[in-house]
Amino acid sequence: MAKYSYSKVALFDQCPRRYKYKYIDKLPEPYNEIFTVGKAVHKGLEAKSVDVAIKYLKENVPVYNDQ
Repeated sequence: MAKYSYSKVALFDQCPRRYKYKYIDKLPEPYNEIFTVGKAVHKGLEAKSVDVAIKYLKENVPVYNDQ
């Protein structure tokens, strides 16, 4: 059964080819460092662990350090 969301419908309405690339072909989206903190937060929440979020940041943000 197909799963629909506002984001999927809006993307299809905006650009059917981009929808195809993202949801049908499942091509990876270009990396954008703006979303790195958000991804870290989501990974930490999914794992119920702040350590997971910090590890993700350390691996993906070159300027992050403990000092």
